[in-house]
Amino acid sequence: MKVSVSETSAGVAEEIVWRGTSSQWKNFGVYVLCGLFCWLVVPIFFALVYYLQTRCKVFELTTQRLKITSGVFTKVTVPSSVGFADKLRLQVEIIRQQKRVREVDIE
Repeated sequence: MKVSVSETSAGVAEEIVWRGTSSQWKNFGVYVLCGLFCWLVVPIFFALVYYLQTRCKVFELTTQRLKITSGVFTKVTVPSSVGFADKLRLQVEIIRQQKRVREVDIE
């Protein structure tokens, strides 16, 4: 797995912790129905669309935020998830301050 690093506004490097896609098991029911009616040919394309939509939705957890990218032909990072990720990050920082949790590096 290639780890990309980008510079954030605070000057701290942002690294990818985990990157993955959803499982195709969530489309199992659709695949079964398309398999039963495959003699109509149209369900084959229907199953292909569901496969590509699931395959092309990428979840990326970085050291700073959660990113969700989707799209078959063009990739789009969903704006609502970007706002959610920033709100989540802010809340984590607030909770850390309330509980007086600090990061300590020991070498």
